[in-house]
Amino acid sequence: MKNTINREEVGRIEKKLNEARVLLQQNKLHSSLVKFKESLETLLRTKMLPSDSKDLNDKFNHFQALISNTPAFTEMYGAVAFRDNDAATTLEFVKQLLIIKDEEIKGYMEEQAGGSNENHHETDPSDEPEESRIENLAKEAKSFIDSDDYETAKDIIGGNDEILWWLLQCYNTSGIEHRRQGRYRDALHDFKKALALQSDDEGLYYNIARIHIELKDWKEALGAIQEALKINPEFQEGKLLESFLKRTAPPA
Repeated sequence: MKNTINREEVGRIEKKLNEARVLLQQNKLHSSLVKFKESLETLLRTKMLPSDSKDLNDKFNHFQALISNTPAFTEMYGAVAFRDNDAATTLEFVKQLLIIKDEEIKGYMEEQAGGSNENHHETDPSDEPEESRIENLAKEAKSFIDSDDYETAKDIIGGNDEILWWLLQCYNTSGIEHRRQGRYRDALHDFKKALALQSDDEGLYYNIARIHIELKDWKEALGAIQEALKINPEFQEGKLLESFLKRTAPPA
């Protein structure tokens, strides 16, 4: 039931927070913020014992202090004081930080659409800043993905979460824009590219289900949202969409 205390979920929250800490230690700031956002979202929707809540809040406060004093974070976002024991406010702030990065990706996509290569010149990879190196590798991997050469793309990505994150955000942003413009087949194509890179993302299955609804592919929509719920049975938006589909989809 919705209000049942599930202590296993507390463990999952702590696991996500630990993953965010490891990514931060590896200087993967954006991947760390993404994982931190996921842990906050799960925290806010989970009912727990007061003792578990206090323990988790202490750990979240510690992580907030850690990330706000990281040189890469202060260089990019300046001096920031997170508010202790206020997960909702922190979540909204972290979302804003990630939107900044999404805007950078959108800018790249618009540049690519314009086909502007006038200022292209070769550089020595050893002279590139880490951020530029990641972006260039991500663009290279994207070119192979767009040619349906996933094996070469995955070789480029390797185990680098920053490259993977860049690609996922790129395809997700593009898919959402296609959907807004009514280009549903193009949107579906982009979401499926992202899914081929990260198959355990319930949000991607949710987006795919919504596209199938627009295309009146009711069976595919239900199948997609049920895959999302296999990944995260507590995915509230997924539960609502599944209920909607079961109520409104015409019989097979």
